[in-house]
Amino acid sequence: MLFYEGQLVLQAGNPAYPGRDTALTGIFSYGDAPVPAPRAAGLYLDNNPLEDFNTGVTFNKNIPLDPQITSGEHMITVSAPADGRYAPVIGNCVINVTLAAVILDLNTPKISLIPGSITISGRTYSVIGPLNNASIGFTLNNKLTQVTTAADGTFSTKIGMGIGLSLLGSQNMAIRVQPQEPWNAPLTTSKGIFIINWMVYRHNFDSAGIYKCLPAAAV
Repeated sequence: MLFYEGQLVLQAGNPAYPGRDTALTGIFSYGDAPVPAPRAAGLYLDNNPLEDFNTGVTFNKNIPLDPQITSGEHMITVSAPADGRYAPVIGNCVINVTLAAVILDLNTPKISLIPGSITISGRTYSVIGPLNNASIGFTLNNKLTQVTTAADGTFSTKIGMGIGLSLLGSQNMAIRVQPQEPWNAPLTTSKGIFIINWMVYRHNFDSAGIYKCLPAAAV
């Protein structure tokens, strides 16, 4: 007995992200054989069944990915069992699951005075969109200041600075962005902040508020 043979080509959206849907398109081809009526098919991810459905020559599916899915390659399979005079058809494709890289646009003053406070603002986002309700930690002089982003990824905060012993210079501020969404990757970076200790220099101002002298280290 002869059966009508078919082929199935699958194409999935890449890259794919944990906790988000990835698009899947399928096209059956039967060559010179007559096109069958809609036939049953099963959808699998890494050999785990996701859905049974009926399909014609083409179909489109949105595949939800578990927020805890591991990064790397995963196999999508669609299997259509034999149906009357039509032989079974199996198609495969690979999706690459990854985390979206986070971008941080940071606004800091060029010079900050201590004691006082440093105003920091900015926006954080990825290729998918702004980071909503993300936690951002700023660590300066072993002091941690945390802020939460708005729905559009923006934020603003102040870092209090006490009296220090240093005269002036650049100090490193460590920054940690922890997204709420499972598809965005955490970000760790740093920013140099130029600090001037005005308590040390205030004796260099005259009564009119003009410098009487300027230490050589500051020139």
